[in-house]
Amino acid sequence: MIPLADYTLNYNLKKPAGNENFDVADQNGNMGLIDIALKENADDIASVADELAAHKADEATLLADYIRQPGYGITSGANTYTITLSPAPISLDDGMCIAVKIGTTNTGAATLNPNSLGAISLVKSDGSAFAAGELVSGRIYTFRHSGTSFILQGEGSGLTQVDYVGFSGFLKKCEKVSNPTALSAERRDLAATTVGGYALFGGGGTGTVVDAYDASLTRSTPIALSAARHSLAATTVGGYALFGGGGDSSAVVDAYDASLTRSTPIALSAARGDLAATTVGGYALFGGGYGSAVVDAYDASLTRSTPIALSAARRDLAATTVGGYALFGGGYGSAVVDAYDASLTRSTPIALSAARGDLAATTVGGYALFGGGGTGAVVDAYDASLTRSTLTELSAARARLAAITVGGYALFGGGSSSAVVDAYDASLTRSTPTELSAARYGLAATTVGGYALFGGGYIGSASNIVDAYLSVMDIPVTIGSKYNFGSGEQTAATTIITAPAPITGYIKYKKGTIN
Repeated sequence: MIPLADYTLNYNLKKPAGNENFDVADQNGNMGLIDIALKENADDIASVADELAAHKADEATLLADYIRQPGYGITSGANTYTITLSPAPISLDDGMCIAVKIGTTNTGAATLNPNSLGAISLVKSDGSAFAAGELVSGRIYTFRHSGTSFILQGEGSGLTQVDYVGFSGFLKKCEKVSNPTALSAERRDLAATTVGGYALFGGGGTGTVVDAYDASLTRSTPIALSAARHSLAATTVGGYALFGGGGDSSAVVDAYDASLTRSTPIALSAARGDLAATTVGGYALFGGGYGSAVVDAYDASLTRSTPIALSAARRDLAATTVGGYALFGGGYGSAVVDAYDASLTRSTPIALSAARGDLAATTVGGYALFGGGGTGAVVDAYDASLTRSTLTELSAARARLAAITVGGYALFGGGSSSAVVDAYDASLTRSTPTELSAARYGLAATTVGGYALFGGGYIGSASNIVDAYLSVMDIPVTIGSKYNFGSGEQTAATTIITAPAPITGYIKYKKGTIN
């Protein structure tokens, strides 16, 4: 019996037994099996080679895809940084990401030029340029290309926002800020008051013109006064701005409402110029004037009454209101002060410290101030109980000046060939802001939208100049901080910014040091 042949383990080739002779059929069968196996192996090797080539192509594409993964390198240069990426990018695509180790700390705004494709600005996540020292040597920063700049990633805004609502805690001062559009006509001895968001300058010279300035200091020209006159007086009551008296002998009163529509209430009980006006307890009072002691009172419905007259007739006096009292002080050759309470009862507090006419009056921090006049610089202050004190004098003696209060400052501006402006704060401390843009007397002053406006006047010829003053605060911030107090967001370029007082808005403080 012949034993069964043995077969190989892997390819199942027939192995002849030791006692068998060579068999051609077995040999051919074995070679056929070997051929099939070799062909299958060769095909497998070729497939693997193709897959490897495709993988290498994918790898090359991935390495060059700096949108999906960041490139990396160390910068050369200072501020105008360069970097070489490998593989080299073809273009600076939107979204391209690069991680860089800074070689040299920046000393100002910086750019990055990868592989000589162009220098692109390096910016923080809020879009602002890097300040000196913010890109530190040896540190790694990651940027993405926005199409116009490389934007720092992972920083956040780097700013902390603080909101302010009517805040007055910083160092405050009053400064001239602008010259708005001039009055529509040059004139002196005009009058001014405010109603419904408008500052009105009316009359003066031989004119009837009324100019109105809104809170943005845009000028318009409402209907004119019903009669031309100078040396008139103005005040506001119940939503009406009243212009009364004036000229050599006028009793006319013109009233403007908040929409600047004009009406003509009953005239003053006596015609006169060089009078004064103020408001107390719902009454607009017109007092004194050339050769007169008459006081006329208009209520909120513009009904006129005539309270007890001044204790002495006088012209070129001044008027203001404090603590429920309307005060009429001074006048040509007079030091008398008359006080009217909300029921129009008259009293006579202590007189001014010096008799004088052509003075000016306004109120700040619970004090009524009477300043200048005659040839003097005296300032007298009356508190709410009508006790008098005498302050630091004006920095220059002058008459026919104007006075107004804004942002906690009483301003005395212009007068006898003078451009000086003196400011008294609520503690009655005097400072001297920037002067008027032109020296002049016979000007008028009022407020609107946080601005004190000085308009018109005379020096050699009549003037139409308007100067605007604003109470402001110096606020310490870090460079690069953002702020907005109603004029749009701005970036601090210094460690002190100035804003209208009191401030309402926000500061986005940047981390740093204020020295």
